[in-house]
Amino acid sequence: MNNPSVTVIVLNWNGKDLTLECLDSLKKVDYSNYNILVVDNKSSDGSVESINKIYPDIPVLKLDNNYGYAGGNNRGFNSLDNDKPDFVIFLNNDTIVDEDFINPLVKPLLTNKNIYQTVPKIYYQNNPKLVWYAGGNVNLWTGVVNHRGIRQYDNEKFDLEGITKYATGCCFCMRYHDFKVINRFFFFRKRPQVKHHLFGFFCSHFIFAVPIFHVYLNYSLADEAVHKQNTLRL
Repeated sequence: MNNPSVTVIVLNWNGKDLTLECLDSLKKVDYSNYNILVVDNKSSDGSVESINKIYPDIPVLKLDNNYGYAGGNNRGFNSLDNDKPDFVIFLNNDTIVDEDFINPLVKPLLTNKNIYQTVPKIYYQNNPKLVWYAGGNVNLWTGVVNHRGIRQYDNEKFDLEGITKYATGCCFCMRYHDFKVINRFFFFRKRPQVKHHLFGFFCSHFIFAVPIFHVYLNYSLADEAVHKQNTLRL
């Protein structure tokens, strides 16, 4: 029996080297029924040409403008209408993934209809024992939203599967038809230059953290210092 079909959408804008590294890790993923789609937000750094040359089997959706994170991913998703997968994974181009990347994200969605999103544990690529995201914390009394475990060294308390308050746009998985019903992204953003967006899906269903496999984000503590802090207030 074939595995459910999965499409991984990788958004690119002038990130040629990062995207090529991301695609290299995705090509090594151990899953029998997945495709990769690169969505390019009108890059000018030769990204499309390099991807076509090195990975001619990976389709690139070339957009006519830079539509940003939400607009680019929405257009990538809508392009799947003629070949609908069972599941879609949205993945930042500044990441690399474990070989067992897809199965743990898909499994909870197959076994629990009340789970609408799954998210992995995410580390800093340049310090792979340091956690960037191991779930989301939301305090409605103070209005503070932040990543669980951020800038802490990994330990067993971050290995527990379970419901989390939000998914980071860096990497998450959904059923195709569930995202189709929503049909767009919703974000809280602290200020315009913040590059990591939160995908807020407010309904009676759950977001499930799956920390048994890992994604590594090319994002350093120095990058965070530029943005002062990775905390959002509602």
